[in-house]
Amino acid sequence: MLRTVSLPAAVLAAVLTLPASGAWADPVPDRAAPAAKAATADAARREADEEHRKRAQAMTRAAIEAQKRALDALAASEQKTAPKTEAAAAAAKPASKDTAVKDSASKESASEARAAASGAPDRAQTDAVVDEIAERHRNEAEAAEQDIASPEAPPASAPAQTASEEAKTEDTPEVAAVDAVEQPATEVATPAPVRADPVVEIVRTWLADASSKVTADKADLDAVTAFYGARTEAPLWVDAKGFTAKGKTALNELNKAAEWGLSPDAFALPRFNVSEPSPGALAEAEARLSLELLKYARHARGGRITPSSVSMLLDVTPPVRDPNTVIAELAKSDAPDRYLKGLHPQHEGFKLLHKALLKARGPSKADVEVDPALLIRLPERPGVLRLGSDDPEIVQLRKRLKVPAEAGASETMFDEELEIALKAFQVEQQISVDGLLGNGTRRALNREVDGQRGPDPGRMVQLIELNMERWRWLPEDLGDVHVWNNIPEYVTRVYKGDEVIFREKIIVGKPNTATPVFSADMDFVGFNPTWGMPNGIKQRELAPRLRRAAESGGGFLFFSSGPSPSDVIRAYGLNVFQNGRQINPDSVDWSRANVQNFSFVQPPGPKNPLGQVKFIYRNKHDVYMHDTIEPGLFSSSNRALSNGCIRVQNPMEFAAIMLREGNGLDEGGVQRAIRGGGEIRHTNRIPVHMVYFTAQADENGKVSTFSDVYGLDGRISSALLGRALPRDPASVETASTEPVQQRPRAGQKGVSKSSSKYKAPQTLSDAITGFWLN
Repeated sequence: MLRTVSLPAAVLAAVLTLPASGAWADPVPDRAAPAAKAATADAARREADEEHRKRAQAMTRAAIEAQKRALDALAASEQKTAPKTEAAAAAAKPASKDTAVKDSASKESASEARAAASGAPDRAQTDAVVDEIAERHRNEAEAAEQDIASPEAPPASAPAQTASEEAKTEDTPEVAAVDAVEQPATEVATPAPVRADPVVEIVRTWLADASSKVTADKADLDAVTAFYGARTEAPLWVDAKGFTAKGKTALNELNKAAEWGLSPDAFALPRFNVSEPSPGALAEAEARLSLELLKYARHARGGRITPSSVSMLLDVTPPVRDPNTVIAELAKSDAPDRYLKGLHPQHEGFKLLHKALLKARGPSKADVEVDPALLIRLPERPGVLRLGSDDPEIVQLRKRLKVPAEAGASETMFDEELEIALKAFQVEQQISVDGLLGNGTRRALNREVDGQRGPDPGRMVQLIELNMERWRWLPEDLGDVHVWNNIPEYVTRVYKGDEVIFREKIIVGKPNTATPVFSADMDFVGFNPTWGMPNGIKQRELAPRLRRAAESGGGFLFFSSGPSPSDVIRAYGLNVFQNGRQINPDSVDWSRANVQNFSFVQPPGPKNPLGQVKFIYRNKHDVYMHDTIEPGLFSSSNRALSNGCIRVQNPMEFAAIMLREGNGLDEGGVQRAIRGGGEIRHTNRIPVHMVYFTAQADENGKVSTFSDVYGLDGRISSALLGRALPRDPASVETASTEPVQQRPRAGQKGVSKSSSKYKAPQTLSDAITGFWLN
């Protein structure tokens, strides 16, 4: 027996689910159209009513088509299995065969016969349904205008759907269940696609044009679009009355962004102005909150800026989490606030700065521990103090530069060690390097003092936030055993778990040959190393010197009393190699030769600038740690003195720790390895982190600050605030270890008589013409 489906129920079910699917767009009256296009307001109204009625008629026809297909499938199924037909018919709630209509398209003859036998629906009943649909459609359109724009209609260029295809898309679950029996290949009906929540459907439409409404990272927008495109359940953050408890928890955590050193202004949080928001408003709030949560996750992992775009010294990539993972984990989490907090770095140093930030923002400000040397001011006065001067002010200068007098020597005497430290300070501050204490140098010394005394609360908060941002750039896993070289502090540490097992002073790169910021794994320890001159120093420093020696008539196959290329090479203690063979420097015409085709190597020995040991962790900057043959420089308070590499105090103790932790050697094995020399590669991973922290906090919230030797704080702050950056002054020298200065000897060739005057250690030629800071 052939069953039918009630026409009004099928039609209304198909039409009332239409807005959620977005298969047809609800036309919104063009309020901007000129008045001339409508004779009167009533005429415009009638025109709109007629349009709604026409669309309702089309929907009715589509629903009738859906009915007919369901009836055809049902009849075919009944012939095979009565129980399945009865179950399918009961799900469809059939009413009368009077609602069947003749199919306009060509069908199989059996289907056409059943369609003809079923007859046409009652005209009055159909008209009543059409009127009801048109009225509902018009009311929904007017309500949607007040809340959110209706989904756009399909592009005109898109192929038009047939009525039967549209009806199939919009079938109610009841009709779809019957329609699903139309599977001749299998006798079991396949489940109909689960419809998405109506608000989620509107979220999809809103996201389709989100790029014009919000400023969001493309990866975040793509992740949210994909998530809601696949989601059929209820929204994550809203229900019919507004934000759910979970949504309110997420919003509350976003409002605490400032407590974590993030900018609250970066987040545009959605809100409702009415007690019962419309579906469109709910959908927009849902989408916006998801996007803001992904932005928060990105910022919590250091994704606010690209460090390398701020300075070439910052060779780090923040560990930003995949936004697809974040939105999926947020959906599963019952505590989004706890999840968001967990995105911030879990390193102890970050947690201590976070604690200090809360203290600095609160009634009791963070305690700041300032280096005692940075509390000493040198008042301006007439006259200049120099090497050999004896003056009471020298005592304060020694304290300021941390250069105590040698045992038995006078504290008021300006000796050579104090001159070295003062010149190093002048190099760092990029002022005239003359080793004299005049008012210009006094002002430079006092500027550092003024910058540390009585810190402004706002400045301290900003300084803490900047250094919290630096923590976000570091790897999540620092390594159970790792080396920590903090450039502004001039200190290296070796951590094993949370314990510091080694701490010593280091010398870092000068501002014009700065030490870069990066992380790499320790590769090997090398004893009694040779030093190969890097290409940058060859081209910039050695080549001009050799060229002048050759052009002045010295060397190249004939003798001259002037300085020859071999004189220059010997002054640096170098050997010259070409294609692996050592050659005589005077056999080359250096006025024409390319120095890049030659190797310049300093053999092991007491004059080798690398000292007895080097520590290699491979990186594109060719920066590493090593010993030095001028340990006296570690007494200076300003130790930005190298060409980029790190010189470490007590390097043999450091080497012993690297061998114990990197190779599992006991004390006897360490000593045998040291005596054996050569390169010993590590079998255990030891990461080396070259970091740049100008502030760090202890367990009590006390903050220690260090000089911003490379001027990076200001650049990072400007980048975070979206300000334009000036030209990056930083320079990274590759393989930046310079040869040691050799004191000129009486009668030494190639030494100018005026070379006794100190020059800034900016060129390799200073190894001959003046004092060289190693």
